[in-house]
Amino acid sequence: MTADAPECDRRPASALKTFRWRMLLFGAGLLIIAVIIARQWGVHPLVGQPAPTFTAPLMGGGILDLSQHLGKEVVLLDFWATWCPPCRRGLPAIAAIAETYHGKGAVVYAINLMEPESVVGAYLKEADLRLPVAFDADGGIARLYEVSGIPQTVFIGKDGIIRDVHVGVSLGFESAVKRQIAALLAAPVAGNQE
Repeated sequence: MTADAPECDRRPASALKTFRWRMLLFGAGLLIIAVIIARQWGVHPLVGQPAPTFTAPLMGGGILDLSQHLGKEVVLLDFWATWCPPCRRGLPAIAAIAETYHGKGAVVYAINLMEPESVVGAYLKEADLRLPVAFDADGGIARLYEVSGIPQTVFIGKDGIIRDVHVGVSLGFESAVKRQIAALLAAPVAGNQE
């Protein structure tokens, strides 16, 4: 017999090899998609960690010293900028939440990223918004909180531990944030006998 196989006998091996390569590429594509989804919707690396402390200038004067709130109140930090459309959509909800919880065991600070007070003030006046705004002039606070996109909303429990981080603004954002704050206000603090 001859050492060469007929042409028709080699095609199935070639087709099988092509099929295997396609399946390998398909599997790699699924893995990449899974990694992207896990990163987008996964748990933020700071959840469960003590909130990094910082000081920042406040709009209109004064200094925000986060350490003065930790261990006493629920804290909501919302990282934003005036040029960010989702931030502009979410900021009215943040302002309403700041007003709702003022003096009720929770504090809210909108942390503006690297914009001058004059720009922020003009935007807040135009949008008719009133809320506490702190300035992150050099992005250092955003780096501490591993801000990967804005708006980024950080929920800190009464115990000073970061309990949740949310990036973006979705339908029902305000009610979801209010539910999260209410849950944090109701949560017992470890070592506290209240």
